[in-house]
Amino acid sequence: MRQWGHRAQESWWDNDIAAAPPGAHLAMYQHNLLKQSNLSVREQWAADGILASFSGHWHALQLTDRPEGILEFNLGRTPIGPLDRTPRAFGFVTFESDGTIGYELRRFSVDHRAEITHPQSGQALGGSSLDVMVQAYDTSSLVASLSASVSGPGGTAGPVSLAQQGISLWRELLDVSSLPEGTYDITVTGSFADGTPISIMSSFERATVVPIVRNPNLDWPMFRNGPAGSSFVAHELTPPLELAWSTPSAGLVALNSPVVANGTVYFGSRPERDVSEAGVMACDAETGAVDWFTHFPGGVALAPAVAGGVVLATAITDSVYGLDAATGQLLWSTASPVSRYHMTAPVFSGDVAWVGAEPRPLQIEWATGAVDWQTDPLGGDWFPYIYSGPAVGANYVYFGFYGVSPLNQGGLAIVDRATGGRVWVDEGAFRSPIWTGAILYVVGDADKNNQKLTARDELGAISWTSPVNFGNGTGSPALAHDVVVVAGRDGTIEGVSATDGASLWSHPVGPELYHMVSGIRDASGTMGTPAITGRVAYVGSLDGYLYALDLDAGTELWKWYFGTPVASSPAVSGNMLFVGASDGHLYAFQSTTPLAGTSVETSGLGASVFTFYPPRPNPSSAATQFSWVMPARGTVRLAIHDVGGRRVRTLVDEEREAGEDFAVWDGRDRHGRPVASGIYFARLVAGPDTVVKKLVRLRR
Repeated sequence: MRQWGHRAQESWWDNDIAAAPPGAHLAMYQHNLLKQSNLSVREQWAADGILASFSGHWHALQLTDRPEGILEFNLGRTPIGPLDRTPRAFGFVTFESDGTIGYELRRFSVDHRAEITHPQSGQALGGSSLDVMVQAYDTSSLVASLSASVSGPGGTAGPVSLAQQGISLWRELLDVSSLPEGTYDITVTGSFADGTPISIMSSFERATVVPIVRNPNLDWPMFRNGPAGSSFVAHELTPPLELAWSTPSAGLVALNSPVVANGTVYFGSRPERDVSEAGVMACDAETGAVDWFTHFPGGVALAPAVAGGVVLATAITDSVYGLDAATGQLLWSTASPVSRYHMTAPVFSGDVAWVGAEPRPLQIEWATGAVDWQTDPLGGDWFPYIYSGPAVGANYVYFGFYGVSPLNQGGLAIVDRATGGRVWVDEGAFRSPIWTGAILYVVGDADKNNQKLTARDELGAISWTSPVNFGNGTGSPALAHDVVVVAGRDGTIEGVSATDGASLWSHPVGPELYHMVSGIRDASGTMGTPAITGRVAYVGSLDGYLYALDLDAGTELWKWYFGTPVASSPAVSGNMLFVGASDGHLYAFQSTTPLAGTSVETSGLGASVFTFYPPRPNPSSAATQFSWVMPARGTVRLAIHDVGGRRVRTLVDEEREAGEDFAVWDGRDRHGRPVASGIYFARLVAGPDTVVKKLVRLRR
C-alpha cells in the first residue's frame, strides 16, 4: 500500500508498477479501506491500473465500490469472527485472463452437510406439486448436482434435478399430482464436487389439507414493531405454522430482519459476492413476489422502517436513505456524521424518526430527510451502535450501544427528545432498550460477557437488577404480559419476570450451524430478537430452528428446521410470520389456525346471511355441537381436521334445507376411535361459503 510521504513505500510502489508487464491485471493488498485514503491517492491508484483492493482493517465482511473504479474487498478478521456478526467466512478469489475478478464467500468448517428441509419430516401436504428444499454445503467442495424423487404405496414421482438458490439452498417443484393420499418417502441423491456422494431421505404425508387464507393485514412497520421496542402484537399467531413461500434476498442475510406495512414486506440485504446486492427489496406479503429492489452502497445490516409511504434504511457505510414505499425510488439521502458501522434500525413516531449513527445519533423528518438534531458525541470514535434500535418516550430517546472490548466501550445513552441534548450515558455493552411509559428495561453491563437485565426510571436510575446472567449477545429483549424474553448465555432463550427480574424459564438451543459468534467455535447462539404474539414467543436461532415457545412456561410449542442459521428477528402480520435465514432467503409462514376475522365467513345473524357459530362447548371432553344458518337450500359438508390438516371425521355431506341447522361430534375419528387431546378444526362448506372454526378436544 502506498502511503504518500513515506519514501520507501513510494519507491517500492513505483518500481513494482513499472515492472508489471503490459496488459497485466493489478490488485493491491493493504490494511485500510480505500475510503481511509484521500481522493488524490485513490485517483493515483486508479491511474496506475489497480483493478481491486483487498483489505482487512474493518474486521468485517464488506464489498464497496468507489468512484475511482477500483473494486474493494474487505475480508475481515476471520480467525476471531467478524465484529459485525456475519457468518465467519473467507473470500475465495479468482483472477481470469480477461481481468475479471471472481469472488465467493465461503463458510468455515462446514463438512459435507446435506439435509432435506422441506417437506419437514412427517409434514402433511396437499396440492399437485411438492416444493423440495435441500440445504447442502461444504467449505472446500461445492455441490455438483442434486436430484429428488418420491415413492410410496400410491406410486412414484420424479426424479427432478434441483437448482441452486443462494449459497446453500437447492430447490425445485416436483409434480405429485398422480399420487393419492398416503405416506411417501422423498429421496435426494447427488454428489459434492470432490466425489463425496449425497443420499438423504425423509417422509411426508399426502393429505387433504384445509386451505388457510393468508391475511397479512396488520403492520409491523419497524424493528421491534414500535418506538417503545416491545416486539409484541396482541393477537396470537397460533402454532403450528406452515411454509407459505420463500423468496431469495438480493444479498447476504445475517441479522437482517423484515418489516411489514400495507401488505408488503420490506427486507434489507448487504453485499456477499458483489456490491450490487446491497439495498432494500419489497415483496408481496401473501405471495412473496418481488415488487422492487433498490441498490445503495454498503447495504443494510438490521432492518428498514416504513413511515407514511417512505421506507427508511440506514446504510452500513454511508447515509440514511428515504425510498418511495410503492416504487423504491430514491426520495432523499442524509449523510451520516461518521461513515462506519451503521448497523442500526431506524424507528419513527409521528413525523420524525431516530437513527443511530456512530457516535452521534440523529433525529430526522422522515418525509424529507431533514435533520432536526444530532447529538454531541456520546462516546469515543469506537462507540459502536450496532444491531440496535432506540426506544422512544415522551421526553427522552434511549440508545443502546454495544461495546466490543474495554478499549471500545459502548453504553446506554439518554438524550432529550426535543433537542438531542445528552442527558446521561453509562458505559458498557448494551442492547436495544424497551420503554413502557413508566419503566426502562435494558440488557447490558460494563462487562459484555456478563450482561444483566435492569429496570430503570426515565433518567436511568436502577430500581432492580435481575440475577439472570444473559452472557454476551446482540438480541434485543421482548416484553409482554409481564414477561421479558431475552436470548441468553450460550444461546439459551430466557424468560424473566418484568416485575423483579426473577427467572421464570430457560429454553436451550443446539450448536450453531455456521460460526457466527465472535471468538467462539462450536457454540450455541441466539442473536435475533423474539417476536411475541399473544402468549407465544417466536425466536430464531443459529442452530437452524425457528422456535415457538409458551410465554409463561417456556415450553416448546413448535419448531421449524431451516438447515441454516436464523439470526433474523421475526415480523408478524395477521396470520403470517416473516423471517430471514442465512441461506440468503426471506421466509414466510402462515398459521394453520385462521386469525379471527380472516376466514371466508359471511357474518350476520339473520337467516338471509350464512353464519357458522362457534362450537359449543369449547373446550370439550363430551359431545361438541356445531350450528349454522343457511339462507337457501344447498350442499353442506362439515368435516373435522387435525392440526396437520388431515381429515379426522366427516360429519355432514349432503343437501340441507335453508335456515338453522346443526351437527354433533362425539369426539371419535372415522373408525370410531376416541381422538387424542389437542387442537382440531371444523371446516364447513355450504354453497359458495367456507368457514373454519378452531376447537380443543380434551380426552377423558
